[in-house]
Amino acid sequence: MFAPIRSRVAVGSLSVSHVCLGIVGSSDVVRAAYEAGVNFFAVTTDMHWPVYDATRRGLVELLRDRPAARDEIVVMGVSYVTHPRFCHAPFVELLEAVPSLGRLDISCMGAATNDNFLGRWDAHTKHREDSRIGAHAVAAIFDDAVAARAALAGGLVDLAVVGYRPSHRRLRSELFDKLSASRRAPILSIGVALDVLPPTRLQELGVGKDQWLPTLGDYVRYSIGVRCIDGLLCNAATVGELTEILHAAEGGPLTPEEAVYLEDLSDLHRGLAELVT
Repeated sequence: MFAPIRSRVAVGSLSVSHVCLGIVGSSDVVRAAYEAGVNFFAVTTDMHWPVYDATRRGLVELLRDRPAARDEIVVMGVSYVTHPRFCHAPFVELLEAVPSLGRLDISCMGAATNDNFLGRWDAHTKHREDSRIGAHAVAAIFDDAVAARAALAGGLVDLAVVGYRPSHRRLRSELFDKLSASRRAPILSIGVALDVLPPTRLQELGVGKDQWLPTLGDYVRYSIGVRCIDGLLCNAATVGELTEILHAAEGGPLTPEEAVYLEDLSDLHRGLAELVT
């Protein structure tokens, strides 16, 4: 690891690290993240419940050994339920499953789109008034640039999460370029690792060992290297992977040439371009 990260992002009245940790490969990664300065953790309440087991256990272990840490960390509960009537119970069930959490600081909609956002938003805002949930902020992971743009422009969310990476660079024109300069809610990038190509795939595409073979850290730098992105919601299988992510998140953005290179690799991988030799 390295010196703890200190940079923070304001999400409503909350102060969170610019890296939010979601799925982990073992509970030890949660403690390592906390010790590295990460105070922001995301846990689903329904979809993907099994793969968040290590994250839940990691938070339980952290709070068992350091009860005071509960007031230092921010926990975001994420629900993919779209029917407003059922947007409440999953958060209560998560707190019942992990009682040491005591509350969920942020109520987040997963996979929000233009078709389902407003109905869910009304239900999630009520979590601010529910003493059992205790949310101070409302967030959304957007699958739809139109919904994200409207929510941010209208000040409806305290935090927006979007899948900005080389294969989704259209968000620059569909979302970022259309946001007002006075936009206050921060935006996190998610799904960065989905564009990372393994060496075997790069070899299949004709990218030789004498050429730049980008790593996960390079894709992190790509995703947080644009002006509208304030941080990252990431997964980390190991402490080593977490360290790579945090080092990259603390580093500067890629050069424009490096960013284009990653975009070209993405197009090559998806069959949208051919390698010129």
